[in-house]
Amino acid sequence: MKNAWPILLGSLVLAAPAAVQAQFTISTNADNTITITQYTGAGGPVAIPATTNGLTVTVIGHGAFSEVFGNSGGSLITDVTIPFGVASIESNAFQMCDNLSSVAIPGSVTNIGYDAFNECYSLATLTIPGSVSSIGGSAFLNCTRLTNVMIDSGVTSIGYGAFNYCISLATLTIPGSVTNIGESAFT
Repeated sequence: MKNAWPILLGSLVLAAPAAVQAQFTISTNADNTITITQYTGAGGPVAIPATTNGLTVTVIGHGAFSEVFGNSGGSLITDVTIPFGVASIESNAFQMCDNLSSVAIPGSVTNIGYDAFNECYSLATLTIPGSVSSIGGSAFLNCTRLTNVMIDSGVTSIGYGAFNYCISLATLTIPGSVTNIGESAFT
């Protein structure tokens, strides 16, 4: 009986990575990288893996976490950690994740698609790294609790309606690198 604990503990440690990977549906891209196509977990804090099946995760796909696209756990996500290596957060990726209060966007992300965080009502603060060249239209539309946004130097374009209806926005830093701000970006 004494020897059963180490075996049981070892089994639990080995099972953990499979459980993390089981929270996502993925597809392999032509360049042998991974796109997260759907979140299948139960919510709470989510750490997107940097690699899956030995391949680097580079894209969070269209509607991957969005309840609109059938992800019932999406509305229960409280915070998301995106690993360095992810280059694109595609359209509607986190749309209607209404309990999402925190997201860490790494300096490898170059694109935030339209409606990417639309209606993430609990999102409070946000830093967009300078690696992002453009913020898509309506990307943060209706993030009604968003109070502080820091956009780092390097971002050149803020899409139409990107921060529309962010009624609590109190602090916004826009760098000189921004050369294009779309219509109604901050209405």
